[in-house]
Amino acid sequence: MTEDVAGPESDHSHVALILLRGVEDLPDNVSGWIAGSLDATPFNSDWKNPENFDQKLRRLNDLVDQEKVSGKEIIFIGVSAGGGLGMTYILAHPDIVRHLFSLNGLIDPNLPVNAGGGHMADLCRDNPSFKEMCDLLTGKLHLPDGEVNDAVIERFRLKEIVSTYSSGPGDEIVPWSVSEPSWVIKKHRVGPGKHAISIARMLVLDLREQLDQLKKARFD
Repeated sequence: MTEDVAGPESDHSHVALILLRGVEDLPDNVSGWIAGSLDATPFNSDWKNPENFDQKLRRLNDLVDQEKVSGKEIIFIGVSAGGGLGMTYILAHPDIVRHLFSLNGLIDPNLPVNAGGGHMADLCRDNPSFKEMCDLLTGKLHLPDGEVNDAVIERFRLKEIVSTYSSGPGDEIVPWSVSEPSWVIKKHRVGPGKHAISIARMLVLDLREQLDQLKKARFD
C-alpha cells in the first residue's frame, strides 16, 4: 500500500476521525471541545452503562458505517480504555480502520500480568464491559503461555496501523506495558505525567502534526 501526499489545497473530506473515550479520562465537555477542535466525531463509549461489550462494539460499528457511506477512511483516536475499544474493533473488523492513535490506551491489557492489583484490577472488578474487552484482547494478542501472538500482530498489520502515545511510568492508571507493548513500532513518549493531564496534552499538542499528515495522504 503506497501513499501520495496531496497539495495544501486538496480535499481532506475522505478522512473521518472518531474519538473513542475512556472510562475516566476527561470530562464530557472537555473531550467534546477537543474532538471539535480536531474535527473529530466523539463516540460515547459510555463505560458506566451496564451494556455488554458486544453492544458497545455494535454501536461503534453503526457510527463507522455512517462514515463509510460517505466514502470516508476511518481513523480512530483511542483515549485510555478507548484505545482498547479501537483495538478490539480492528480485530473484529479487519481492513476497515486506516489507523489507530492510542493515547495512554489499554491496547494490550495482558490480564495475567497486569490485573493483579492497582487501578486496572479495580476497573475489571467494577465494570463487566471493561473486563470483557480486556479478556478479548488478552486472548487475541497472546498465546496460552502468555507470549505475544506474532501471527495475529502480522495478520492484522498492527505494527503498521497502530501508533501509541504514552506518558510512561508516571501514569498512575495504565501500566506502561499496556499502553506501549513490546510489539509497537510507532511510539511517541511525551514525558511523565498524570493520566488525564497527559492525554489532554497529547490531544491538543502532540497529535496534531500526525493527523495533518494523514489527512493529506491518500492510499491506493
